[in-house]
Amino acid sequence: MELMIRIFVMKMFLKITLLCALFISSSAFSAIITRTHNIYITETSSIDILGRQDFVYAYDSSMVNVSSGAGIVSYSGYDNSRINITGGSIGVVELNDNSSAIVTGGDIAWFWLYDDSKVNIKFLEGLAGLFVDDQAEINIFGSGFSYSHGFLSGIWTNGEPFMYLALEVEDFISGPGDMPFGDNLPDNIVLHVVSTPSTIFLFLLGMVFVVKGRNVKKLIKN
Repeated sequence: MELMIRIFVMKMFLKITLLCALFISSSAFSAIITRTHNIYITETSSIDILGRQDFVYAYDSSMVNVSSGAGIVSYSGYDNSRINITGGSIGVVELNDNSSAIVTGGDIAWFWLYDDSKVNIKFLEGLAGLFVDDQAEINIFGSGFSYSHGFLSGIWTNGEPFMYLALEVEDFISGPGDMPFGDNLPDNIVLHVVSTPSTIFLFLLGMVFVVKGRNVKKLIKN
């Protein structure tokens, strides 16, 4: 477990380095073309983000779609705003108030949930940390879940393994002096067991052998 934690810390360091590089390069690019890369979405507006942006802020009942090719330094959701992430790369996702997110793909370094925000996650690449406030709700879909020393590991719905830090916000803030973290998963991080493609394949293969076995027995009896 100690070796896994060391590898994880190294990955987090690389994530932070890449995030800083993205911010610096994006800011420099913005200065060259003399335009801002900050986006504010309000009311019931809906927007698809395909390219690079610095900071994205969503309010009211707005909707943000992030897909392959997008690169965002930071996203902040407020009110009843929603974000749908199917691809792309985001440094930090922060949800406040009653905002929500659906994640089925993409690369996100840090996830912060406050107030009554909610997120459903079926697949993510490169997640370093997931931090949740008392009233927020996180639904994780996968299988083979295990929680130890603050790290949640398992297998995503597409069969890929994962491991990341999953803690309450307060525990993370006070945690560095109390390492390692405990083995009790926060109550508002809900794990949903879903069969992976390999599990379904093995089940179907087993059913085929059962059916063939029955047919062979019938032939022998006849």
